Amino acid sequence: MQGRFLDALPFLRRVVASDSLGLRAAGTQCTTGCEAWGEIISVYQQMDSLGAAEREARNWIRLHPQSATPWIWLAAVLDQQGRPDDALDSYRVFATLMPAYDRGPL
Repeated sequence: MQGRFLDALPFLRRVVASDSLGLRAAGTQCTTGCEAWGEIISVYQQMDSLGAAEREARNWIRLHPQSATPWIWLAAVLDQQGRPDDALDSYRVFATLMPAYDRGPL
């Protein structure tokens, strides 16, 4: 809330590193680690460092390609960068991985 975004990163990264079960086990609901990774992306978005936000989202996808959550984060970052077609492509992957969330035809 004080705008000290960079100060939060080491703590958020520690949460991601310590949530090995939630981020790595098949069939496990990812909560704490995923929330922290999303916050890391959000930190970069709030600092207008969209390239870093995109790198974080893509790294998350690289490590966990079947997780829907990083795809929706990537879609948001790409949209914020003014790349609506790329954002829509990412959203489509998200909707495929989480079909119950799909809001209609894309």
